[in-house]
Amino acid sequence: RLTAITALQHPWIRGVTPTSKVIDGSDTKLEMYQDLKQSLATGIFAALVDSDKLKDEENETDTDINSSADPSSLTHLLKRAFDLFDATGKGFVTNTDIGRVMAKVTGSQLSQEDEKDLLTAVNRSSSHKSSNGLSLSDFSQFFSRLSHEHYKEGDYLYHPGDAADAMYFINSGKIKILTKKGHLLSILRHGDFFGEGALIEDRHERIAAARCATPVDVIKVPREDFNKYLSSSPETKLSIKTRWRKRAITQAKKLPQEDVKEYFNSLDLDEDG
Repeated sequence: RLTAITALQHPWIRGVTPTSKVIDGSDTKLEMYQDLKQSLATGIFAALVDSDKLKDEENETDTDINSSADPSSLTHLLKRAFDLFDATGKGFVTNTDIGRVMAKVTGSQLSQEDEKDLLTAVNRSSSHKSSNGLSLSDFSQFFSRLSHEHYKEGDYLYHPGDAADAMYFINSGKIKILTKKGHLLSILRHGDFFGEGALIEDRHERIAAARCATPVDVIKVPREDFNKYLSSSPETKLSIKTRWRKRAITQAKKLPQEDVKEYFNSLDLDEDG
């Protein structure tokens, strides 16, 4: 049987030995492998968005799952997601762990064959090959398109009117969200995310500003990937939309009365409730 892994390792696919012979089913298997990678990336995104909820569902104790992570490291937030997959603290993620979390965040279970193929593919491409499962470094490569960005205190990630092309997770530091008139809407910290409102509403311009209150490290999620993750997980889409609406209402309460109507008019809070 030709698996996705076999296809990826075939000399013709790697360009080592050109041939006119077409590998039976190679296009389907490669597409399947890409779908598996996308599914896992969706699961990691959901874990970053809803880590508290997923942790409660796992009946974990109230320990700080980030306690061993370096707050200045890109892996700080990904370690939190990793620990949600590795609920028992083994130090690696198995195909069973992947299947459990994916069933919760996407509503569909990967087959055991797909789970094993995915783990095998990662181990073959990793410099830390292990028969146990995914290490943290292996796990992180599924978010390889995300960028780790650093900003100085006082820097702006965006201003009102700027292109809305991404959302952000705060890895360390504090971010102030400000209106066009400079009114403070909120102060966000490690583990919080922001910039998702414009993507949810499919707006292409920012209506607020994001300014660094301290030196800040963020993980940037491009709009294209954000849309893929939400389309793959209706549960995550509902969760992130609900949290955004609650935050918008809380922020509005901090505004001068004369600015509240203008603020709500700039948002789409009526659709679906």
